[in-house]
Amino acid sequence: MKATIGGKTFWQLREITSGDGIGSAALIAHLGLGDATNVDTVRIEWPSGTVQTITNLAARQFLTLTEPPTLNAPSKLPDGSFQLSLIGGIGLMYDIETSGDLAMWNAWASLTCTNRTMMLTDTNSTESTKRFYRAVMR
Repeated sequence: MKATIGGKTFWQLREITSGDGIGSAALIAHLGLGDATNVDTVRIEWPSGTVQTITNLAARQFLTLTEPPTLNAPSKLPDGSFQLSLIGGIGLMYDIETSGDLAMWNAWASLTCTNRTMMLTDTNSTESTKRFYRAVMR
């Protein structure tokens, strides 16, 4: 987190770990801001490797943040279909959507993560020349 406190710019770091990664306990980081009325930057490096940056936040508030899902297409299968991996929070629900033009999105699958990484196969990908995917948390 970066903020101007007492006329000087400071970066603060909080490392949070849940221990063994099982369960969904609330993890809280408290950052002292002194006389700052605004936080310039909050940077979160999630366990999946995703980096999230939030800028220009008011001080004296609680934020609830959830790790965004990561959706990868690590391999194309011999029949032309795609095998996708979704990295998300255990117990969280996601909708997987597809698009041919990044403007119009269609529901493709819904799932609840029972493991940190879930595998899906899109056998319809062989029917399209362009197919984009996104994961949306419910």
